[in-house]
Amino acid sequence: MYVQIMEDHDHPELDWDPLDDTKIWPEKDFPLRHVGVMTLNHNVQDHFNENEQTAIGTGVLVDGLDFSDDKMLVGRTFSYSDTPRYSVGTNYLQLPVSQAKNARVATNLNGGQMSYRRDLAPGQNPHVTYEPSIHQGLHEAAREEPNNPPEIRGRLTRSVIERRNDYIHARGRYCTMMDWERDDLVLNMGTLLG
Repeated sequence: MYVQIMEDHDHPELDWDPLDDTKIWPEKDFPLRHVGVMTLNHNVQDHFNENEQTAIGTGVLVDGLDFSDDKMLVGRTFSYSDTPRYSVGTNYLQLPVSQAKNARVATNLNGGQMSYRRDLAPGQNPHVTYEPSIHQGLHEAAREEPNNPPEIRGRLTRSVIERRNDYIHARGRYCTMMDWERDDLVLNMGTLLG
């Protein structure tokens, strides 16, 4: 698996906004970095339990990772967490296929759709399903400071992106396509515009 990484600052040397989702990051300036290998070595045994109940959310982060300032990613984080709650159930993080590896996820939920087990801490009162509670319920973990909190200056406004350079990226994207992809693009655009 490969990703592109960009330093976390404004990048005034670029003539386009790196957080503009219509732009691609040139690989010559931001080369792909190898981050791992995903090995698919067998098909699932039970399609429903191992595939249909899989719930992946971008809001579940491991220590050391944080969100970028990409507005699309921030918006998707909310919807990606809501989707499994709607389609699989409120207890989706309890299901073995979706739960964190080597970690216990405490949701404070008892019963309900797709309930797999009861969230009980050692010595917890089984009748308490809220926090904070004086009756030995689950307790929220101590909050850790973000490892690299964003620095924010200025006013939030709705305006046109200043550094756009709309044409260089469209050409760059077209040049990265294979011949058959270019032919398909021209055919589709010509057909739809016709």
